[in-house]
Amino acid sequence: MSTYQATMPLSEVLREIRLACRAGYRRIYKFRRDHKRWPNIFRPRTFNEKILYRSIFDRRPIFHTLSDKLAVRSYVKDRVGNLAYIPRVLFQTRCADDLLTASLPYCFALKSNHGQAHTYLHSAGEPDRPRLVAIAKTWLAWDNYEQRDQWCYKDIPKTIFVEEHLTAGGPEPPDYKFFCFDGVPRFIELRTKRASGLRRDFYDSDWRSLEMSFVDPASGHAHPRPPNLDNMIAIASRLSSDFDFIRVDLYDLGDRVGFGEITCYPQNGRGKFKPPSWDVEFGRHWTIRC
Repeated sequence: MSTYQATMPLSEVLREIRLACRAGYRRIYKFRRDHKRWPNIFRPRTFNEKILYRSIFDRRPIFHTLSDKLAVRSYVKDRVGNLAYIPRVLFQTRCADDLLTASLPYCFALKSNHGQAHTYLHSAGEPDRPRLVAIAKTWLAWDNYEQRDQWCYKDIPKTIFVEEHLTAGGPEPPDYKFFCFDGVPRFIELRTKRASGLRRDFYDSDWRSLEMSFVDPASGHAHPRPPNLDNMIAIASRLSSDFDFIRVDLYDLGDRVGFGEITCYPQNGRGKFKPPSWDVEFGRHWTIRC
């Protein structure tokens, strides 16, 4: 249990234990359904097994901070200073209806601090405010802890925020996701074609293409080495140095590196590797600490 539970009444502690056990059982059965096998939960070997192990047993409070899209900004600033550009927050609220009258810029990104894939990009002009409110209400009703059994999101204050658009209304910048093990970024995922069908290409830290796919298919063609690859690797290394594993998401903006987010449970341990040997290869680099 995390440290904040120490002051709870005994009845609340017991309730938390029951909820954690129930969530663990659900996750194990979902793993069996998705991967067509039972996980080795006490001696995990593959990457997905280790994500499952972490989600059930690892209760480091820092995971709450990393998973909160607003709170993580201070962590990043403390660790890397100005090496990574952190997009400005222009507005935030816990009431969706506030978006009806909020002062919004010409282009922006609408996000939540407590969810996954909660991003709506507005590229130009006056937005459809009732639509923004509807989106925000859906997000505020979502709870990753209750609905996906992701402990790291537990008790994060649900907040909607407006963030500056990183390309001022232009195309989305390249999205690089660094899989970091003990402070070493070993695998890099490049996501492209979000609007027309997500593609994920994988590279090693020397930008050599890896013959694999994870969840979504690869694009089928090579991508040039990012201009800021060395800087992104240095930033990801600093941000991940205290962890056996985390994923650091960054953007190459040409003249600078932009920070995206930090992820503790990529794909919630349910992502499928092709070929499956890559599940073992990713897991091989992860020495569990807790």
